[in-house]
Amino acid sequence: MAGHLPGSIGPITTITGGREPDGLDNHLSAAISAALDQITATAISAVGDLVAERAAEPSPAAVRGIDAVAQQLAEQQVACC
Repeated sequence: MAGHLPGSIGPITTITGGREPDGLDNHLSAAISAALDQITATAISAVGDLVAERAAEPSPAAVRGIDAVAQQLAEQQVACC
């Protein structure tokens, strides 16, 4: 399915399993949570890399304290939404 969607929709993560006969999917919550944590960690890392790259440019258009922000992103002390 992911191959048919534009890249801006991703990432696509597949969770194995299905609905129980009672129609609920509570048994999937741990796998869903782990997948969301991984997606969030990847996004935080990408933003941290982008911030560090921009800060290293000859005339960075950065805010004061960019080094501290980049460090917090690298340590996953802040979240991206």
